[in-house]
Amino acid sequence: MRPPARAFRTTSLTVDAARIEAVLGYALAVAAQADDWQRRELGPIHLLKYLYLADLGYAQTHGGESFTGVDWRFHKFGPWSAGAFERIEPTMAALHAERREFISRYRDDNVRWKLPADQLGTRESGLPLEVVLPVAEAVRAFGSDTSALLHHVYRTPPMLRAAPGDRLELKPELETAERASTEPLPEVKLSKTKAKKIRDEVQRRLARKREGRRTVAPRPPRYDGIFAEGVAWLDGPEPEPRTGRLSFSDDVWTSRARGDTDLP
Repeated sequence: MRPPARAFRTTSLTVDAARIEAVLGYALAVAAQADDWQRRELGPIHLLKYLYLADLGYAQTHGGESFTGVDWRFHKFGPWSAGAFERIEPTMAALHAERREFISRYRDDNVRWKLPADQLGTRESGLPLEVVLPVAEAVRAFGSDTSALLHHVYRTPPMLRAAPGDRLELKPELETAERASTEPLPEVKLSKTKAKKIRDEVQRRLARKREGRRTVAPRPPRYDGIFAEGVAWLDGPEPEPRTGRLSFSDDVWTSRARGDTDLP
């Protein structure tokens, strides 16, 4: 569903209620297209995360600027803004969204909203493409699946670069490694003789490595006193369970392990 073009005023320093209403209305309009009726309804936590994804998508091509002006922070296990959360109820009222309450063990997850059928056509606000695409893709992928949506936003780069309580920087990181890999390597010209010497040396080293692997024989097991003690321990009674408290340094939040999938 691609909305018609319409200009929005730029308010990068303050929260723009009109833009919040447009994004949330569009998220509900996309959700209304789901085949499963339960996925047509969104709760506060879903709407808040889709609003964050809208700002994140917009920021990638606008120097880190938030589309709605919301100042996002790392709260518990996801992006959060108290101001944006407080805007959800009045925004739903302004959109004339249908409200449904139900019993839930989660205090903040017992409300769902959906757009009435006669409001769907009026909710296609003129949002920029950088907002439309991430919101539509996420709503169709996750809908009201809270767990999957939280996992998705938690893995976004601003979250992986921050620690609990930190302000989330939406500015895209410069992927220097990827950029470098696309740059052409300088051409190196070698004579035929030099190239042959290099190939021959590589082949000799590979042959030595292969020969070394063939000549290394596995060590036979040692059936000594240490082996006997180990077997006795394995066959003996289970050790007493230990209790305690495991602490991690706060540096873990900004470690490479959170965002680098190549690390073990």
